Amino acid sequence: MDRDRSIANFVPAPYWAIDVRLLHDNQAFIAQWRAPSDACDDQDRCLNQPLAQQAAEAMRSAASARLVKLRTERIREVAPLPFDLGTLQEICSKKLGLGAQETLDIAQSLYETHKVITYPRSDCGYLPNSQHGEAAGIIAALCKADPTLASLSPHLDPQRRSRAWNDGKVTAHHGIIPTAAVRGVERLTGKPRAVYTLIRARYLAQFLPNHEYDRTQADFDCAGHALRAVGKQIVEPGWKRAMPEALAPAKGR
Repeated sequence: MDRDRSIANFVPAPYWAIDVRLLHDNQAFIAQWRAPSDACDDQDRCLNQPLAQQAAEAMRSAASARLVKLRTERIREVAPLPFDLGTLQEICSKKLGLGAQETLDIAQSLYETHKVITYPRSDCGYLPNSQHGEAAGIIAALCKADPTLASLSPHLDPQRRSRAWNDGKVTAHHGIIPTAAVRGVERLTGKPRAVYTLIRARYLAQFLPNHEYDRTQADFDCAGHALRAVGKQIVEPGWKRAMPEALAPAKGR
């Protein structure tokens, strides 16, 4: 009810942002203006139009910026857990535009009709330790059934044990994962194929390293105004290699 009330009472408010194109050693990048906190809302968005216009004019006239602080940190992201039903429905809504019931119906069909996934009505993303012994066979079957996994296969380590294997966190049913019964996979098309691919990706992600990248944050002063640029350099693709977008063939030539 509180959420519904918040939506009903929401009043949109205009805000102002400034992107500044900077050039260093013939490399162009974008820095964002950081308005004073007293001119911003709780999301750090500037609500003061005259201030934003004044800042834009001052920085345009300055034509240069001074580096104030530079910091780089290594970020490590662990693989997401295998799906539970709720998370599967959420991701299928975001990525595939499917409703909750449609996702459930497809998952139920993948389980009952095609036999290519485990029980889908689970509220748990964790897996029992005993299931880890089946991993090598499942991975081999998945890779043999789908040529698009050829580039991923060398990176998969069936011996890797991610946080997903945890008897203490498994409820009545474990996370939704693919089975080794892959004969039905080749018959999957359209939405069922897309849902299956998401489920398979989450499982294969458990056998890949952490995703690692260097995050660099540079703070600048330009005519007395604060600017910040953030860059990201991937060090180790890790589990993101298993995601559908990473396996999709490149478009064009």
